[in-house]
Amino acid sequence: MGDIRHEMGNAGTRFFPELYIPCHMRTLLMTVMMLCACLFTPGCTGADEEIICEDTTTLTQYEVFECEFTGTGWTQADIYVQSTESSSESGAKIWMYIFPLEQYDSWANCEDFEMKSPQYYWSGDGVGNGGLSIPAMEINLENFEWETFYVVFERGPDSCDEEDDSLPVAEFSFKVVVTY
Repeated sequence: MGDIRHEMGNAGTRFFPELYIPCHMRTLLMTVMMLCACLFTPGCTGADEEIICEDTTTLTQYEVFECEFTGTGWTQADIYVQSTESSSESGAKIWMYIFPLEQYDSWANCEDFEMKSPQYYWSGDGVGNGGLSIPAMEINLENFEWETFYVVFERGPDSCDEEDDSLPVAEFSFKVVVTY
């Protein structure tokens, strides 16, 4: 009688040709990697991306609050400001600036800098703009081509002026929404 043997295979035997699985696995792996990279890259999906800087703070005459934004392709900045009731009653004003990195040292060292025009500099008390629901200022950033820029809040009239103890502190909430 003849010997009939059936080989069913062992744990080391593959059911597909050797190049078939690695080729498809590489393609699948590359697809997953590209999808993950796209999901974590701002703007990859085609929708506008937002960066938000927000806080509630109290400023004396010589204190400032800075929001720094770094990147490219900025399109819009919306700045919302809301004073507390005590700041509104005292008449405390908040001065806001928006300027590129190149102007930062001039501003920080109280030098005359190019950004003192209504386009980059304005003041307000945070009252009458509907609180944080309506932007106190909307700025189109597409024409500026800034990579790094700052939005700075300070207690007016000017942090570079001589100290004036009679000035009340400014308590306010703010939110800066930048899209790209």
